[in-house]
Amino acid sequence: MSSPAVVHPEWVDPLPQDREERHQQLAEQRRFLAVSCAAFDGGDHAEAKRMATTLRVLLEQFGSGAALLVQLDMRDQLGWLDTAGSILPSGAGAQTPLVHLSADEGTNRGRLRWLPRLDAWDRRLQERPQLSPEVEETLARMREERTWRSRGSWLPFAQWWAADVLRDLSERTVTRAELVNALANTDREAHVDPQLEELYHRLSRPTSADWVTGLPNAPWLTPALASVRQIAFEVETSLHRGAPARTEQHASVQ
Repeated sequence: MSSPAVVHPEWVDPLPQDREERHQQLAEQRRFLAVSCAAFDGGDHAEAKRMATTLRVLLEQFGSGAALLVQLDMRDQLGWLDTAGSILPSGAGAQTPLVHLSADEGTNRGRLRWLPRLDAWDRRLQERPQLSPEVEETLARMREERTWRSRGSWLPFAQWWAADVLRDLSERTVTRAELVNALANTDREAHVDPQLEELYHRLSRPTSADWVTGLPNAPWLTPALASVRQIAFEVETSLHRGAPARTEQHASVQ
């Protein structure tokens, strides 16, 4: 009796998926995101790595597969909520506009921790930091050239995805794309790209030394995990709104 034929996976044509099936996948991925967000908000901050994986499925081409929202002709048609705005010019210190520091009441020492803002809070409501004359000059020029972006704008995807949302004390910046892709990689995968490996190590390892100084009870975790949680908030708000990007610089959140 002859043995059954072995069919190599590469020889099998993938079954085409209709639009309804892709919409079902979108609903499933959004449920995954909601569950991870709820777990993060409940204190399990490691869920941000699983969140990043879901965001990559929705937004980023990975390997030979197109992003799910690209397959649905949605990603580049929508406006994406920017709750970071423009980060302050070089020389203004570390920048973490997607997150804030909060005292953790669950510890005896009141250790600080990074938390997502979960809104489009405008930095104009915060006490203005004292900046060097050089930084003030750069800010004035950005406003004059209308390149300064306030929080609450609705951006085209490419601009939103490539915008800097973190800068450490060494002046190294990180975009949404870099942040999501770095944290979506597990320790096993990170060695594939040496640059991604270095970024993943810096963002995912538990140390805030690159982001804050001079605080006696500084947070142990980096701001990266909470920043991914805030990006998930931006994505869900943008998908819920489902409207094109606005062109004006200071659009408010609806």
